[in-house]
Amino acid sequence: MTRLVIVWVGPIRSRPIQALAADYLQRIRRWVPCEVREVPERPLRDPHQQAAHRRAEAAALRAHIRDLDTWVVLTPSGEAWSTERWLQWWTTAVTQGWRVGVVLGGPMGLSPELEQEAPYRVALAPITMSHEMTRAVFLELMYRILSLWKGTPYAK
Repeated sequence: MTRLVIVWVGPIRSRPIQALAADYLQRIRRWVPCEVREVPERPLRDPHQQAAHRRAEAAALRAHIRDLDTWVVLTPSGEAWSTERWLQWWTTAVTQGWRVGVVLGGPMGLSPELEQEAPYRVALAPITMSHEMTRAVFLELMYRILSLWKGTPYAK
């Protein structure tokens, strides 16, 4: 059975974004098994060590995606997918019975190495937004995709 695993770095600290994310997660879980795996956010002690910091986060993220059949990283440098393309990806995953994952980085993004390992690299939008807001936007998108997949009207 297809299940969705969302892996991200650190907690959502903003209460309004927490509430929005929780609402969409609840909606998503009505239709598909969905698990959120949170990798602890590591404090960056030396700004000159950003690459090493992202590599360490990547190692922690990898530990949470090993059991998945396919996965997507959300990255500003990724391919822009339409809602229809996301739906196509999801429909393929369901048809194959895949365990699918979506990986979101922390405040400094993902390591280039992890991005290159990903079967799919996708940008949500050609704009910059906080990693916390990216989570809420992705969850809304996933709910929209599932609404289309189920053939139900999108509840606004």
